[in-house]
Formats: sequence, C-alpha cells, structure tokens
Amino acid sequence: TTEIGTLVRGDFVGWSGLAPITMLIENVIGLRFDARENRVDFSLFPNWCCGLRNMHFNGNVISVECTHYMPAIGQSTVRVSAEKPFTLKVCTNYLWDPKIVEVPAGTHEFAI
Repeated sequence: TTEIGTLVRGDFVGWSGLAPITMLIENVIGLRFDARENRVDFSLFPNWCCGLRNMHFNGNVISVECTHYMPAIGQSTVRVSAEKPFTLKVCTNYLWDPKIVEVPAGTHEFAI
C-alpha cells in the first residue's frame, strides 16, 4: 500500500508469493504444466484427493481434480473440465507407465 493506505496494485502477489504458490501446485497438489506441448502432468499421491479449479493455462481455463483415489483396486477417478482440448498425463504409484488422456472441451471423468 501507499503511505495513505491505498493499494498500489490490486490482486498483486509479488515475488515472495510466487515460490510458495508454485511449490503448492507442483509439489503438494502434483500438477505441472507444459505450454509448448499443451500438456498437464498430474501426479496422484496415495490417499490424497485434490486438484485445481479454474486454472488459466495456455489460453485455456481448466480444472483438474482427483475425486477418488483407490490404489488397492488400481483405479482412481479424475474429473477434468476445459474450454479447449489439451493432453493430460497422469502418474500414479500403481501404474508402470503414465496414463495419457486427450481431454476434449467440456467436463469429463476418467478412470485411471
């Protein structure tokens, strides 16, 4: 804020906010973004259902959420919504290879 208490720049995070937000998205939630490939990598962690909603990515607004994580039966559910198509790469501890999903526009659920 300025000396009189008005905002200098609204909705401004600043440099000190970038690292914690990036670490939360990449290391805790497990999402990484590759704009060049138009791909989102989602690492599912045991006993952890999470994700992000309304993320602006590569000229698109997407939501990616793990709604059910069931490693005992080797299946999880990922709910995805997007304005434009993109590629989703899902990694889990119960799959040898990542699952690659071509996500069309709209809202969809995928069994992984």
